[in-house]
Amino acid sequence: MIEILKIDKVGLLKYINSDEYRDATIVPISRHRAQSHIANPKAREHDVLLFLAMEGPVMVGYLGVLPDDFQVSDNDSLHIGWMSCLWVDEKHRGKKIAQQLIKTCFESWENKILLTEFTEAAGKLYEKMGIFLPFLNVEGQRWYIKSTLKTILPPKKEIFKRMTTLLSFIDISINLFLGIKTIFAYKSIQDFKYQFFSQINDEIRNFVDENSKNEMFRRRGNDLDWILNYPWILSCDVDMGISQIYHFSSVEQHFLCKGLEIRNQQGFLVGIVIFTVRNGHLRLPYIYYTDSDAFVNGILFLLKNFSIKTCTIYHEGALDALRAKNVMRAISKKVTRKYLISFVLQKNIHSENKLLQDGDGDCAFT
Repeated sequence: MIEILKIDKVGLLKYINSDEYRDATIVPISRHRAQSHIANPKAREHDVLLFLAMEGPVMVGYLGVLPDDFQVSDNDSLHIGWMSCLWVDEKHRGKKIAQQLIKTCFESWENKILLTEFTEAAGKLYEKMGIFLPFLNVEGQRWYIKSTLKTILPPKKEIFKRMTTLLSFIDISINLFLGIKTIFAYKSIQDFKYQFFSQINDEIRNFVDENSKNEMFRRRGNDLDWILNYPWILSCDVDMGISQIYHFSSVEQHFLCKGLEIRNQQGFLVGIVIFTVRNGHLRLPYIYYTDSDAFVNGILFLLKNFSIKTCTIYHEGALDALRAKNVMRAISKKVTRKYLISFVLQKNIHSENKLLQDGDGDCAFT
């Protein structure tokens, strides 16, 4: 018989400091991800953050939830949960463990659930359960700024694993051409001044507050501080064994989450970008600007400064600004991010004319 255990914010701190967690051969959350959940400004004391499926003393599945607030109006919000990291032990498939985890999650969160970035298999399960509706399909763009065939192809087919030397040569040749082609895109970077940051000061806080009024999940200074300082992925050359006991991303060879101030020549703050770089892949979880030229040049600055290989953006205003300036000349393709919403929540929120940022949900962390 399957029993579902619920761990709230208070219980999560106790759990990651327990002998049970320390001695586990499979864990439902990494320690640093748990610390991030506990530090979440939107998490309430008794919000259930983790659901464990137990068969006797053995954990056979788990499901996480990230608390958030949907901004109904300037003075009113609706407390919701983003469903995340659903896992079931393959030895126990067919016992409807995932369905039991989701059902208990819905009960605990009063059916106020959203989710995104789910696999195709998970999407079929959610559709079969009949408890979600499509919420949004957000169209984005992914640019391939540098060739990474050596990284992309070997995992797809065995033959490419024997061709790494050739793929490296092809990458070098393509990137030499791309470097010549795109160097002209950087010509106006000097028109603005840039400064990286890891803490939100009063000036940044006020700028964000002023430019975030129409967001679905409005971020304040303390939210951005949390995102910057409590990552779910750590940059580490050595795995330290966590990947063997935790089934979701927790370490990468290179992962960075930072903020970028953009100022004009007069020294006025005209743009803020919270960005991540994961093994050469640039994403922009949160963007705030009053000058589209400043934003565009800020992105070009990041592309050059971090030798970016791939860049993905969903933010509609940001995409419009980049297309208007015609500076992203690399090969690209359209990408789609799908969002699902529970029936109950769909009836209680109105998303018309509200902005969804790229980092909303758990996307800022992955």
